[in-house]
Amino acid sequence: MEAVGIAASIAGLVLAVQECYKIINKHVGSSKFQSDEIKQMHSTLRQFLTVVGGFRAVLEASQEDEDRFNRMGRLEDVMTVCRKILEGIIAFEDGDRLKKLIRGAKFDKRLKQSMTELHDAKELLSLATSAEQDIIITETNKFLHQVGETVENVFETVQATGEKMDNIRGRLQSQEDVKEKRKILDWISTRTFGPIQTDLLNRLQEGTGKWFLESEPFETWQSSARDSDQMLFGPGSLGSGKTMITAAVIEHLRQKYKNRAGIAISYVYCNYKNRDVDDSTSLLRCLLRQIVDALPSIPESLKEIHEKNESLTLTRVSGLLQEAASKCSSCFIIIDALDEFQSSSHQNCMSLLSEITKVRAHAKVFATSRPIPRICSHFEGCLSQGIRATRDDLEAYLRSRVADCSPVIKRDELLCNEVTATIVDAVNGMFLLAQLYLNRFDGILTVREAKNTLKSLREHTTEAQLADEDDNGWQLDVLSHAYDDTMSRIRAKKREHRDMALNAIKWITHARRPLQPDQLQEAMVLRPNDTEFDQEAVAEIDDILSICEGLVVVDGEANIVRLHHYAAQEYFERTREKHFPDGELEISGTCATYLSLESIRCYKWACGRCDKKGGTKPKDAIGNRLLQYVAPYWGYHVRRSSRVHAQVQSLLSSSELTDTLNHVMNDFVPRGICEKASPLHLAAYFGADTLLQSLIHGYGSVYHEDKSGETPLCYAIKGGWESTVRLLLKKGANVYGSVSIGLLNHPRFSSALPLRLAVGHGLIEIFQILAHEMDEDLEIECCVRHELDGEMLSLACEWGWRELAKLLLERRADPNWVAKYHQCPQAVYTGSITVFGRELVWDEIPSESKGGYRERPLAKAIEAPDLELIDMLLEAGATVPEVEDESIDFGLLGGAVRSNDPAILTRLFAQVPDFDFAKGHAQQLLAHAALHDAMQSVQFLLDKGVSINQGNWVGQSALSTSAQFGDVDNVKILLDLGADIESRDAQGRTPLSHAVGCDGHQDVVRLLLEHGADPESIDGEGRNPLSIAVEQGCDETTQIMLDHGCRVNVADNGGRTPIFHCLWSARRVETLIKHGADVEAKDHIGRTPLVHAVLAVDNKYFFESEVVDLLLKDHQALLYEEDNFGRSLFAVAVAYHKKEVVQHLLQYAGNPFAGEGKVSKPVFLAVKLGNEGLCNQFLQRAGDLHHVISDEIRESLDRTLTYHAGFHSFLRMWSKPARSV
Repeated sequence: MEAVGIAASIAGLVLAVQECYKIINKHVGSSKFQSDEIKQMHSTLRQFLTVVGGFRAVLEASQEDEDRFNRMGRLEDVMTVCRKILEGIIAFEDGDRLKKLIRGAKFDKRLKQSMTELHDAKELLSLATSAEQDIIITETNKFLHQVGETVENVFETVQATGEKMDNIRGRLQSQEDVKEKRKILDWISTRTFGPIQTDLLNRLQEGTGKWFLESEPFETWQSSARDSDQMLFGPGSLGSGKTMITAAVIEHLRQKYKNRAGIAISYVYCNYKNRDVDDSTSLLRCLLRQIVDALPSIPESLKEIHEKNESLTLTRVSGLLQEAASKCSSCFIIIDALDEFQSSSHQNCMSLLSEITKVRAHAKVFATSRPIPRICSHFEGCLSQGIRATRDDLEAYLRSRVADCSPVIKRDELLCNEVTATIVDAVNGMFLLAQLYLNRFDGILTVREAKNTLKSLREHTTEAQLADEDDNGWQLDVLSHAYDDTMSRIRAKKREHRDMALNAIKWITHARRPLQPDQLQEAMVLRPNDTEFDQEAVAEIDDILSICEGLVVVDGEANIVRLHHYAAQEYFERTREKHFPDGELEISGTCATYLSLESIRCYKWACGRCDKKGGTKPKDAIGNRLLQYVAPYWGYHVRRSSRVHAQVQSLLSSSELTDTLNHVMNDFVPRGICEKASPLHLAAYFGADTLLQSLIHGYGSVYHEDKSGETPLCYAIKGGWESTVRLLLKKGANVYGSVSIGLLNHPRFSSALPLRLAVGHGLIEIFQILAHEMDEDLEIECCVRHELDGEMLSLACEWGWRELAKLLLERRADPNWVAKYHQCPQAVYTGSITVFGRELVWDEIPSESKGGYRERPLAKAIEAPDLELIDMLLEAGATVPEVEDESIDFGLLGGAVRSNDPAILTRLFAQVPDFDFAKGHAQQLLAHAALHDAMQSVQFLLDKGVSINQGNWVGQSALSTSAQFGDVDNVKILLDLGADIESRDAQGRTPLSHAVGCDGHQDVVRLLLEHGADPESIDGEGRNPLSIAVEQGCDETTQIMLDHGCRVNVADNGGRTPIFHCLWSARRVETLIKHGADVEAKDHIGRTPLVHAVLAVDNKYFFESEVVDLLLKDHQALLYEEDNFGRSLFAVAVAYHKKEVVQHLLQYAGNPFAGEGKVSKPVFLAVKLGNEGLCNQFLQRAGDLHHVISDEIRESLDRTLTYHAGFHSFLRMWSKPARSV
């Protein structure tokens, strides 16, 4: 496809759209009858022009990508068809034909069809802008190729391709599926490690890691199916190139399986800088997203959790990961740098490994780490292959870099080879050390300097050759020496360069998360007491990097600035007092200075102003990009400072700045800072104990509330600071927060209670501190303490905190606890309830009568689902009632059924040994299982003797439930198990009746019909499946039922045939008429479908003139047909004030003045009802029919007008000229 040809096609198409746009624009609003439709054409053309312009821009940008350009170029045929359509529309302008069509009795259907096809073409061109839609575009091009390259008559061509476009629309439905899948994937996790992988591949030298890919353990890991061979561990010393090997492994697997469907390759790169965002749950969610993305469809269990918006706990994610991996033909999980996994949420790499090990039955796992004993012990008995840089890998890397270090080395090939060989000998397989040694040659200008540097390196060669490759002591010593030498070179630079380099390294080593380049640039500008940001002081990022001696690099794909290796971070942490003794203090002062800038002071005002005027928000403007880091992390630097910076004290002493800080942190802190949070709250949130003590001294009290009623103690708990909690309690903080003891159990105060916050965040140590404080409180009654323990147990089970649950059970928390606020008012406020004249205290009320089962600890554990927690609660005495009041969820047994876990079902039903599987409750559980797609639960219940055909509380069988939700697989299973295909519920509906009532369930409908379902089954309302299908708008299902001979004139209990139920769709009405539907059929009050089409205007449907046209075609006598109340169609339209309908019906030349002067006739009824608009229409019609209006009717009309004029003031409407007609 030549670029010139494509450009010409687009240019011609744009010109045609513009010309047609001008013509249509000329007629917009010119006709009072059809202006809305012309406006619709106007809008369609405008949208089409926009899409064509966007397609042209994408096409031009894709010219360098030959494959994509050729695929997009195949849409030239689409442009040809569109241009012919547009030229045809333009041709209608000749001889004023377009204007005549606009004012005609019916809007021209050919123009409507043209707009429909342009809309379809717009969708196809829109798809072309996405590289992910190549398959859909290819299928579209195949279709257009079948249509032909030349279109002789555009309207004939469009009509001929109309049916094929239906197939295209079906394919386009997959685009909606893709969007839905993407939505669920983003809900699982929005993090991606693709940019990191891309950056590593860009730096990976060809052939690097080949030895590892050809090693025996790796080959065995790839091919073996033995359980012991499913995990491969790659231990490697510091700087040995483990991450590069990981990148090579991922790329190798991708290339090997790139043409294989059902292969999932998921990976994560652990990073010491991500401790605030990394925990076991978040990394497992990243892995889950990648595996699910490789599946053809989202697992149903995951869809259900997403639809219910349930939280993804560690236990739940682990279970979903195992399920998703089991659905893959092959699944690979790769985790790099386990030793760098540092979570701020009290989870470590061992918890991550524990969950990953559970997946080994369905996936192959490869992990790298430094040889740390606690990590290595986890891989005992698994495959292992040590990682260290080979001589070939090192030489390939150095040869690609050494020539760029110095011009003198680049010109001397022998010297270049000597540098390479010397470094290789000196590093003993350490990639990192090779990088550091190579940096020594940067900027060398003479051969003598190079020789001296080589001499210095050879001093380390003998020591390196004698050292054991696993000797960590030697590795640390040599790296420390190399970093000391690098820092010495930095300190030897001139003062401006030295200060800038040290400042950059200080920020990078102390930052809580990686900084972006522009954030680092802004951080280095600020000086103490600055009030404005000086843009002229910003240094270019390349200049900053150039003076840091290779220690600082920019990760281009991830757009972050970082130290070149984790070893550098460890070095600076060991030598922090040496190089940056006041680093945290200085950074905290810089953060406070930044938050005091004038641009940040105006944050709230500026955001409001920019929102209204569409400007740039401060956080996106130059000088404000660092705000994304400073807002959530300034307090952590204050916490780690040995003293409080004066700038921090100044910041928090100003009420104006504190208010601004509140707004800033509301926008940027993930867990949120509530409005009206005091400096005490902020200091407690960050655990800044030194600052907090000075603030308490100034405030005189720790009891302050934010807008939500939370105290500083609550903020300390949310931050997870044990020392801060102890400090606040010591200073008099209330363990109950702002809640009085009398309201501890009220749900309104659940979030304000510190104890609940501690349990919700899984903080065992803090919970123990608070619980001890509560136990020491003599004011709190024992029953209230017992109630709180029960609620905390429920909360711990909900979040899957097993250790906390165990601790609470040891405190004798009630495993059968039920929230009292779920019960009747008498029980809530008095703790007792009167039954048959006898007062029962709370403990005497049976647990199954208390309700609120969903808050019970056991219910939370089942919902998780967490088998260990369930066993723990059952052992502690949790009971399982057979029948509970909340029948809609069937209590704890219903929760077990929804879990779809045979182990949970076995445990819970074992608690009710007398459960009767032959009675109604068991049948309801079976239908409940089918409703929630829990087929393992269905099989469990059937094995226990439950009848497969018994219905639930509304008589609906399991088969009907599965058919209603369109689950083909479940329907097949139930049919194979002997389910009655003609079972009926309380409304008399069969499984087929339920299936046809939902669009998209065509496969279920076909399956049921193939198994002998009766297409003529009549439900309790007298309706057959066809009647239900057309009402629900299921076109494909409607056609299936018609093909199976379903009758079109079967009347229901109200006398209405299927055509009565689809009067809002001209297409379905036309389909039924073609199949013999009787348009003159009448319901039980004598009204035809035409009357109901008129009445639908103010109902849930809008007026469809095309439906009226179809019903009146060859049946114009229906205009005068009267119902059981003696009213004709006109009379009904007037009675319900259907002005638009009357206007349309008058075009059929009906005589509204026919009759003998009765007031019930349409004209007289319009006058009587005082509808001026309708009267005007009839007067206009009277002028057209003056020759058929008798004198008798005129006299009767005058009498009626005179009688009603006093009420409606319409006498003026009947002027002499009008009556003289």
